[in-house]
Amino acid sequence: MNPRGERPPERRRMAAEAVLRMNPFRARRSTGPGKITYMDAACRTAKLFTSANLSNHRMQRLLRRAGWRAAGMVHGLDDGDPEIFYLCPRDPDPS
Repeated sequence: MNPRGERPPERRRMAAEAVLRMNPFRARRSTGPGKITYMDAACRTAKLFTSANLSNHRMQRLLRRAGWRAAGMVHGLDDGDPEIFYLCPRDPDPS
């Protein structure tokens, strides 16, 4: 269900990447979990993923607390700071 209580349309089988940007001046104000929940509700695909740099411990902790699991790591996107990809825990049948 989305924030308005509506059931999302049938999910496609493709994956979608969620881009979440946080204002560093608003860090640690409990807005992150709500944004992650909203992204999950708004996504219309069967898989949703995002990534965080290895150095971004706050984002990694936020994702783990929300139940996301690490799905892989990519080196070379940012020199010296690998990217960890996380997969959202999804119900395979949203009905």
